[in-house]
Amino acid sequence: LRLPGEHNAMNALAAALAAHRLGADARAISAGLAAVSASEMRFVRQAIDGIEVVNDAYNANPESMRASIRAFAESSSAAQRRVVVLGDMLELGDAAESLHRELGEWLPEAIAGGPPELAIFVGPLSAAASRAFARAAPESESLHLPDAGAASAEALRAVLRAGDSVLFKASRGVALERLIAALAAPGAGAGAGAVAGARSSAESETRAGPRPRAGGSR
Repeated sequence: LRLPGEHNAMNALAAALAAHRLGADARAISAGLAAVSASEMRFVRQAIDGIEVVNDAYNANPESMRASIRAFAESSSAAQRRVVVLGDMLELGDAAESLHRELGEWLPEAIAGGPPELAIFVGPLSAAASRAFARAAPESESLHLPDAGAASAEALRAVLRAGDSVLFKASRGVALERLIAALAAPGAGAGAGAVAGARSSAESETRAGPRPRAGGSR
């Protein structure tokens, strides 16, 4: 199976069992699972200027956000630095703030060997996640961006570097893929621009410390 994550393994197991009950033999089931590939913006990998981008930005809810982060943790252990870019989870009603806060509190425990070295939160709802993560993981760097617009793209470029593995995940309404497109634009190398100026223009909040090593709803 070429799709990472326990959630995909469980889906594959259910499909294999159903196919077996319908009379498919083991060889056909194995070949079918091996042929499965990710659809657009569903944990699709691409390389941009030495950065491994994992685009899982099609959609998000609390459950799929956690599943994506776990899968990223499993597949990014060899990266020089692990970065998550997490946008708002929409359509959560009155529970939105508490669910985003819980995500920020949980995130440091999600990645074996320590929390992500850099966590970037995008959107007004994700401010609660950003604050919670900063409290829970004071050894990591965190950054809050107001949206996925041009100023935020500049801030993102300023803090990423070659060797990073970066997960992008948010609800569809955030259109987080705009940040990936900005990274991939000609001449938009990682680390370009003035860090302080880009952060200020994006109204971001950042906190840094020593860095330990080691998808409506979907």
